[in-house]
Amino acid sequence: MAQCPLEWAEKSQEWLKAIKEANTEKLQSAWCRVVEEAHYHNVKDRNALFDLLLHILDSGGNTFAKVIRIAALRRLHGIVSEVETIEFDEGLLNLPLSRRTSLS
Repeated sequence: MAQCPLEWAEKSQEWLKAIKEANTEKLQSAWCRVVEEAHYHNVKDRNALFDLLLHILDSGGNTFAKVIRIAALRRLHGIVSEVETIEFDEGLLNLPLSRRTSLS
């Protein structure tokens, strides 16, 4: 599952329940790989994955295993950094341009 694009929008509630019920270290490790590495098909699936990750992190400390919460945090960071900024005007930053000097 961790190596495939998944249909997060359709299956996220089912997988959330399975992640919550993962009570062995081996199962938790497998779900960590899925949470951190599995791809998504489209924006709808990405948003469903985003919501799943937020749910894992917003639930209390006893709801999900610590390793699952850490995996969710890592993936959330990755998703947030993937989202492109729309209509970002770099001119508003007022950054100084680097000066090139010739060594010849």
